[in-house]
Amino acid sequence: WIIRINAALRKEGLNYSKFIHSLKLNKIELDRKILAELAMNHPDKFKQLISKIH
Repeated sequence: WIIRINAALRKEGLNYSKFIHSLKLNKIELDRKILAELAMNHPDKFKQLISKIH
């Protein structure tokens, strides 16, 4: 799952560790499996999540 999430984040110019840290700071609790699902199958929703925390 981490590899899939990281691949999607790299396309957006982000890195995995900073993204996970930002999720925790914003009190967004999604497990890695759900994040990977969003990244691979729902890229628009994943981008919305990224924009919400940055």
